[in-house]
Amino acid sequence: MLIPLAAVAPLAPYDCCIVGTGPAGITLALELAAHGQRVLLCEGGGFDLDPESQAIFQAEVIGDPYHDLAYFRMRFFGGGSANWGGWCRALDAIDFEPKPHHPLAHWPIRKADLDPYLEAALAMVEVDGIPPDEPIPGGEFQRIHFVWSPPTRFGTVYRAQVVEHPAIHLCLNANATHVRADDRHVTGIALEDFAGGRATATARAYVLATGGVENSRLLLWSNEVEGGRVVKDARTLGRYWMDHPTFTLGDFVTFRPFEGAYFSLTPARQRALGLLHCGLRFDRHEHAPVADLVDDLATVAPELAGWLRRHRDGPAVGGGVLRASWEQEPRPENRVALSPREVDRFGVPRTVLHWTKSPEDLVTVQRTALRFGAHLAAADVGRVRLDDWVLGQGDYPLDDERTSNHHLGGTRMAASPDAGVVDANLRVHGQPNLYVLGSSVFPSGGYANPTVTIIQLAFRLADHLTAAG
Repeated sequence: MLIPLAAVAPLAPYDCCIVGTGPAGITLALELAAHGQRVLLCEGGGFDLDPESQAIFQAEVIGDPYHDLAYFRMRFFGGGSANWGGWCRALDAIDFEPKPHHPLAHWPIRKADLDPYLEAALAMVEVDGIPPDEPIPGGEFQRIHFVWSPPTRFGTVYRAQVVEHPAIHLCLNANATHVRADDRHVTGIALEDFAGGRATATARAYVLATGGVENSRLLLWSNEVEGGRVVKDARTLGRYWMDHPTFTLGDFVTFRPFEGAYFSLTPARQRALGLLHCGLRFDRHEHAPVADLVDDLATVAPELAGWLRRHRDGPAVGGGVLRASWEQEPRPENRVALSPREVDRFGVPRTVLHWTKSPEDLVTVQRTALRFGAHLAAADVGRVRLDDWVLGQGDYPLDDERTSNHHLGGTRMAASPDAGVVDANLRVHGQPNLYVLGSSVFPSGGYANPTVTIIQLAFRLADHLTAAG
């Protein structure tokens, strides 16, 4: 049911207060309500995009070129699903595993802990299933698969279910300004609307699901307001922030049939090479500069170039661009911080995001792309011409996508507070009743879009909160 801010306190207490109505918050609210729990669901915006609410997301980025954080985050009911492209794939098993070559890039849980929730997560995004990956002869690479959601706009598809559910109390324009806590536990969430109304939400458990930047920002500010009593060990709070670098790597030409559009190293080869995860994409198109590519090829393989010139109009000859989206190295200097100068209309410091790519980030894509090019040549199906920057002869291009706008980390999951903010059950270390949900808990990101994994985590958290009573 839809309630005003003034009704939040009179209707308390709730079993669970959830802040944020993106895929994470909506999934968790519906699942908890289905298990008979009484839920308060708070959203800082309304049902539609509003400039006044969206202005809360204005932020500064220090470091490498990055997208406007106020443009790619949506502050209204449905959250980031409003501009989601619909790409669906769960993280791979290797993404969760310990890696000797990257000791921070692993989870305290395994893929098997999330697998029971995959079917339900895919149903939430209106997808039936994801085909299994297929190893390619030669042993180094595999064809990987994505499937596409319509894409599901959670604010539209699930609006009626949320509003009409008697166990869900939805409060719009309820901006969480900070988490209140005493020495023992969290005591409430301070809320404020755009008309100056204030309330404190009280519940048995609290879940922050405000996104891959705002979860960190809200906790950082809450810790300042509450004298460090919210995140009691804040050494990693806001840190190890990541995205998926996403760039065009070069051109390709194929002259024999080659099935598939998406590829990655097999887990065995990734382990053997000591690399983080990288997904490659063949973007085939009829206007590819095949003639130019053949001219370049003639300098190193004149006989093959001559054959291609004679058969350029054949059905197997084609070209396009090779693209990649890959796993970023978790580094403490990549972090969400609070502005020392600017605050939003509620007096909360704005976000300052510190973000740079590391030499290791280039190594991941460079070595993967070089091996893929060698694989195509060895299989005699095509050739790749990599751009100079991929080979270390120049900087990343400024006119490319740069990232996938997948905001990961900042409240990372870890077995102990010296390595992360939340534990394997998403509970903030040292707090018996505060949880964080969303991509901010990712300790490492693989290369897959995070939406499906976020929803799996929401279902798993619902089971945990239900079992906890």
